[in-house]
Amino acid sequence: MNLSTATVAQVLIPLNDFERGATFYRDVLGLPFLFAAPRGVAPALAAHLASAAAATRRALNDSSKRY
Repeated sequence: MNLSTATVAQVLIPLNDFERGATFYRDVLGLPFLFAAPRGVAPALAAHLASAAAATRRALNDSSKRY
């Protein structure tokens, strides 16, 4: 798989200090801040992201599809 022309649409990196991490990724790296999930939804969000990641891997591994 060649990712030389790929673009990053979203990054998920767990943080211990949300404010410090958000400041670093926004102000130092220049990544736009998209949203913050409300407290209490982390398990559901994690399950959704795992499912989406698996679907993306399947799609990327399917050589018969062009994206």
